[in-house]
Amino acid sequence: MSDWNPSDELFRTRIKALVDELGIEKVSKRFRKSKRTIKRWTKGETTPSKKVKRRVVTSGRKYTGSVSRGRDSRGRFSVSQTIYNPSVVSRERSAQNRARERRRRAINEARTPSERARAESLPEDADRNVFLSLDRLLLARPDLSDEFYDDDPQGWDAWRAAYNTLKGSV
Repeated sequence: MSDWNPSDELFRTRIKALVDELGIEKVSKRFRKSKRTIKRWTKGETTPSKKVKRRVVTSGRKYTGSVSRGRDSRGRFSVSQTIYNPSVVSRERSAQNRARERRRRAINEARTPSERARAESLPEDADRNVFLSLDRLLLARPDLSDEFYDDDPQGWDAWRAAYNTLKGSV
């Protein structure tokens, strides 16, 4: 038997995905739990045993995809640096790809040594903290939809305001 114990954040993300995709009725039947228990799991009020958590996380991966694991200051993978929301993971990967492409293009187009040095000093990666804060905000405030922030400057302003409010209340 494995000692793997999924984090509460990962469990909650996956159970929400299962409920969204299959409905609470099917999820309660699949895990042989009452609808009330499933609702309490999605709200984060309770968590099941390690065995059930593993089953939920494994089942839910089909609907959420993988997580984005980050490293802490010592270079080790860390739960505090992990992004769980599938759309935030997707956005982070897109931003990383755009940053790398922008840097590569700037290096290739550089004509002088100073232009090349400036191009090589461009960041290779997007700022992970932006995506971590969005993920944490969406975990803390399930009433907010991540789709609200798509390419909408007013949406980002609302996100920043909500984040600052949450940050101030913590």
